[in-house]
Amino acid sequence: MRVLVTRPEPSASRTMRRLIALGHQAEVLPLFAALHLTDEAEKALSGNPGSLIVTSAEAARALASLPEHLAAHVTKPLFAVGAATARAFAQLGFEDIRTAEGNGQILAERIIREWRKTAPLLYLAGEPRSPHLEDTLREAGFQFSTVTLYRMLPVDYTDAAIADRLSRYPDPTILLYSGEAARRFAELAGRSGTTAPTFRLFCLSESIRQCLPMSLQARARAAREPNEDALLALLDEDQA
Repeated sequence: MRVLVTRPEPSASRTMRRLIALGHQAEVLPLFAALHLTDEAEKALSGNPGSLIVTSAEAARALASLPEHLAAHVTKPLFAVGAATARAFAQLGFEDIRTAEGNGQILAERIIREWRKTAPLLYLAGEPRSPHLEDTLREAGFQFSTVTLYRMLPVDYTDAAIADRLSRYPDPTILLYSGEAARRFAELAGRSGTTAPTFRLFCLSESIRQCLPMSLQARARAAREPNEDALLALLDEDQA
């Protein structure tokens, strides 16, 4: 199958290599790139939070150049969304990582079950982001602060470049990993004049699929669980 991977680098190339090993023809088409805000990270880590919250491995990449600022925090509980994020922070030396599969809201529900309302929490976040984690904690009366460690900036492509990538092979499959990516892809595809029947869209979750315009939702499928294994399983189902 011909697949375009839209997630940011370096994750896009890692997924591409995985797809090629599975026998697919894969290319990367990153829709966003990360801008790391190291000054903000230093300020955030100079405090004394009781626990840290992270929802993306990008936060670990933003912190990787600051090992001296991490030393005081690696033994504290770290609440993380997903195994990939947990692995990235384990590589930075974090010892007590508590993971929730799915999304920020599911992680917030675990925090509510396991953490004290009065113990300070620090959310090491990115922009843009879903408000669900913060809203859920706030509604439950938890004290936390949020610092933006990175911003995901849109990668600029010409209309001709997008049209070329989508028309180079018949019926390419596009992998979408976030709501922002879904909206950005729809914008670029529409601007380039590419029509829905020339590609298929596989989304990491149903909520991401719903970020697409109605004209594209009919061409989109959502993974049964919000992780890459489930997303790539859609490729096998499509070929069956």
